[in-house]
Amino acid sequence: MPIIRENKFEENPWILVADDEFIPQGRDVIISFQRLKQLVKEGDRPRSGRLGVALDNSENVQDLKQWLDGIDLIQLSFPAFTDGRAYSQARILRIQLNFDGDIRATGDVLVDQAHLMERCGFSSFEISDAVSLELWEQVTTSLDYSYQCGYELKTTEIRSRHSSIPAQFPTEVNNENLHI
Repeated sequence: MPIIRENKFEENPWILVADDEFIPQGRDVIISFQRLKQLVKEGDRPRSGRLGVALDNSENVQDLKQWLDGIDLIQLSFPAFTDGRAYSQARILRIQLNFDGDIRATGDVLVDQAHLMERCGFSSFEISDAVSLELWEQVTTSLDYSYQCGYELKTTEIRSRHSSIPAQFPTEVNNENLHI
């Protein structure tokens, strides 16, 4: 499946390894959280490559806390576009647990939700539908205003060239900048 990061298609070096499959050494692998716990219990860990963990959206991300230093990618799933639990998982990872690795959205990832996903902490997207990069860029760079205080939008070259309103909502609301 194509991976989009920073509005560009990218080769996916990661291999998703099922719980019953052999973990190849020297490769970037994604394993389930259950498999990670089992490997730690057995005193083993994939070596020589980067480690990613696929977290089911019903699992508590706080349970990953003790292993975050050794994890490079966390894959969060959207089984349906109406199931938003992965948004909360991403926010907890970024804000409460200070995870600075790649957070990848997989499953029913829709281009019109990409902006909110980025704001929640997602940094890459596995796209199952045939979404053109042109459409992805158009949608993700078209919003340059955030309605919620405290959320800053990433400044991109496209956004800065075509911005008609500021990319940052005033952090203080007073009578001068409050327009009702």
